[in-house]
Amino acid sequence: MPLTYVLRGPTIQETPAAYNPLHIRYGIHRGITILRRQDGTYYETRFPFQDEVTEASAAYLGGHVYYLSQEEADDLTNAGYGQYITQEDIPNV
Repeated sequence: MPLTYVLRGPTIQETPAAYNPLHIRYGIHRGITILRRQDGTYYETRFPFQDEVTEASAAYLGGHVYYLSQEEADDLTNAGYGQYITQEDIPNV
């Protein structure tokens, strides 16, 4: 099986709004979206607008897994997102 670059983007852990003290201890991981502007720079947003996603030259929506090409992996690594990229054996489906 060939090695493929896999992006699992950044997350943030937050607690639900609740009055019960037990609920405050429960954390939920929320995905952060990575968008690439037309000029080649990247930025993160928690709640992307549809216009932002449409205008971006690349959009990696939070909470999703993306299979990347070598070029995409290099661009994201150079932009500081290399810690979220792994190489994995992905079977051809």
